[in-house]
Amino acid sequence: SVNDTRSQVACSAHRAAVSCRVSRGDVCPGWCLSIPMVNWPDGHFTIGIDRHIADLSAMFVYAPDTRIKQHPIRFGDKNGEWTCVTGVMEGTFSKPMPIGGGKYIMPNGKTFNLPMCTVGHWKNGVMIEESLFWDNQAYMNQIGLGK
Repeated sequence: SVNDTRSQVACSAHRAAVSCRVSRGDVCPGWCLSIPMVNWPDGHFTIGIDRHIADLSAMFVYAPDTRIKQHPIRFGDKNGEWTCVTGVMEGTFSKPMPIGGGKYIMPNGKTFNLPMCTVGHWKNGVMIEESLFWDNQAYMNQIGLGK
């Protein structure tokens, strides 16, 4: 169904960006469709899964191989209300980066390798808020766009 497909896309995008994991296992059963608020490393926040997916899609259009393969630290509180996961986000600036007005920054093949962290706030087994952390200046420097 459309909702099942949407759930799979949302969970795949979310898993790629922030290590979408459920404490009971590695299967994302669609809970991430209900994330109402996401706090981003640059200081902006979004509300709703549709905006979250749009932000992730924009980020991954120019680095489609973005992945998080390492999760050295994972923990949560005893009540399951808070979780924290660190990881290493890796990828390659391999596709044109849209910058608006029909303009693009052409890819240069540079790779990035950044420590990241996601903190989740949960209520009744559903993530209600997520905060993402990584160093945007280091990210821009690594893909050759820093100043």
